[in-house]
Amino acid sequence: MNTTVYNYRFESGVPLGEAESTLARAIVAAEALHGSANVRLGTRYSINEPHHACVIEARHKAGGTVARIFTGFLIHEFGEDSFKVSREEGASSACSCAKAGQARACACACAAKADGKGVQCRGSCGKAGQACACACAAKTASKEVP
Repeated sequence: MNTTVYNYRFESGVPLGEAESTLARAIVAAEALHGSANVRLGTRYSINEPHHACVIEARHKAGGTVARIFTGFLIHEFGEDSFKVSREEGASSACSCAKAGQARACACACAAKADGKGVQCRGSCGKAGQACACACAAKTASKEVP
């Protein structure tokens, strides 16, 4: 199944907790359009606190809708210059570089869950255009859409 990965990198002034709350509202809005089951099956996300980043993995149309709504809400709430977003088409994993073309942080969205709290991903980026190398461990911010 083709996956599109949306990489968000926030400016330091954007409170990451508020950005995650904004994402939760975007998920609810997408559920109104596509149904709860479609959003749950087609969307994963990860919040990477150390790198002030977020990754949304969209496995079908509903996940893309979450990303588009989230982007619109971010512009409205924090302003157009408060974040950068990039998109990777046809990604085979949820691990991708948060800022292409420069020294960049790796933001990962791992599929596994541990104790209902998700998993922690650590990774590093290779050269521009290469995928990250990620390792997942228990307890973190990676979440399946509830």
